[in-house]
Amino acid sequence: MASNTPFLGLLKKDPATDGNDTFNIKTMLNDNWDKIDADAAKPFYLKSATYDSANDKIDITFGPGRAAFLETLVVKDQDSTYSIYAPAANTSYYVYLKSDGTFTHNTTGGEVTGAVPVWKITTGATVDQITTEDLRGQLPGAGARKVQDNLDDLAGAGRTTETVKGNADAIQSHIDAAAPHSGHETPSGAQAKADAAEGNAKGYADSLFDDLAGVGRTTETVKGNADNLAAHIGNTNNPHNVNPSQIGAETPDGAQAKVDAHATRTDNPHNVTPAQIGAVNKAGDTMTGSLQFNDANTKILEGTNNAVRAQTNSGYIDIGPQNTNYCHIYTDRPAFYFNKTGLYASGNKIWHAGNDGSGSGLDADKVDGVHVTGSSTAGLRKITLSTANPSGGADGDIWIKYTG
Repeated sequence: MASNTPFLGLLKKDPATDGNDTFNIKTMLNDNWDKIDADAAKPFYLKSATYDSANDKIDITFGPGRAAFLETLVVKDQDSTYSIYAPAANTSYYVYLKSDGTFTHNTTGGEVTGAVPVWKITTGATVDQITTEDLRGQLPGAGARKVQDNLDDLAGAGRTTETVKGNADAIQSHIDAAAPHSGHETPSGAQAKADAAEGNAKGYADSLFDDLAGVGRTTETVKGNADNLAAHIGNTNNPHNVNPSQIGAETPDGAQAKVDAHATRTDNPHNVTPAQIGAVNKAGDTMTGSLQFNDANTKILEGTNNAVRAQTNSGYIDIGPQNTNYCHIYTDRPAFYFNKTGLYASGNKIWHAGNDGSGSGLDADKVDGVHVTGSSTAGLRKITLSTANPSGGADGDIWIKYTG
C-alpha cells in the first residue's frame, strides 16, 4: 500500500499492492517535486545580524529550517543564534551549517568538512556597519545527494538505488504495457516529463557542487584548514595579545620583585631544620665526627677515655678526667710548653728555672729567713780558704790555710 517518506512526506507506491493503480502525474510525481523544491527554498533565513559592543561580538539569528547531509537530516524548528567574537572591520565572515546542527565560520570561504555555507556577514569601516549575502543556494546540501535519496525512495523500499533516468525508464515500461488504466499520461508526455525531471535534477546537483567552494573563490581542502589551525595552535607569540591582567597573571616586573624579596629573607621562611641540610643545631646537637677549622689540620674531636681532644697537624692534647679523683691533661708530644712564666696552683706561684734565684722571693736563698748578704748577720760565721796566715775575722770565724 502507499506510504510517505519520513523527512519530506513524499508519496511512495508499493509495487506489490499498487502495481495496477493509475499513474497519477500530480500526486506521484509533481507533488513530490514541489515538496522537494519548497523544502530547499527557504531554510535558515537571516532574521538579524547586529554588533554587541559591550561583549565585542556579532550576534546572528537564523530562522528555522532543515538540510540533508548524506544520511543525516538537520532539522531546526526554532530560531538559532550564532556569535562571531572579536570581529574586525572590513572583514567578511562566512557562516556554515554543520551536519551536527551547529554553526561555524571562517574568513576565507574555504571548504569546511561536513558543512555548507549559509550566509556571508561583512563588516565595513567599523564593525557595526554590517552587510549580508545569502549563500543558501548551496544548502540542501549535500543537496544533490538528498535529491538522489528522494528519488531512491520513489523506487520502493528494499530495492537498489536507481538514477532519475532509471525511474523514468520504469515509468515508460509501465506506460507501454497493455495498460489496464484509463486517464494516464501518454507515453510521449510521461517520457518528456521524466526527461525534464532528470535534466532539472542533474543541473541542480551540478550547480550545488560547483558552488560548494563559495562564490568567486577556489575550493580549499580539509588539510589546508587543518594546517592553518595547527599553525595557530603552535603560535607562541601571543597571537591574541592577551595581557597578564586579563588572565590574572603576574607581570614580569612584579614576579621579579617577589622573587627578589623572597631571596633576601633571612628568617627561614621554609622552616628548614638543621637535620634536613646536614647542619649542627646551635641549640645543641650530637656530632659523629670531628669539627674542623678551615681544613683538616685543625680540629676538635673525642679523645682517649671520653676526653676532649684538640688536634693539629703537629700533635694533640687531651683534656678531661680519666677517673673520679683527678682532671688529666695528656699529649702525644715529649713535653709541655708554656709561653708565660707566671704559673699558679690554687693561688700559689709555681717555681721553675725561669723565676727562681736571687731576688725571686723564693725562701731557698735564705737561712732561717735571713739572706746571707743581709745586714743582720748575727749567729753567722765566716769560713775562709787561703794560703796566707789567718788575719782579721771575728770570733767563731774559720780560717783554713792550705799550701798551693
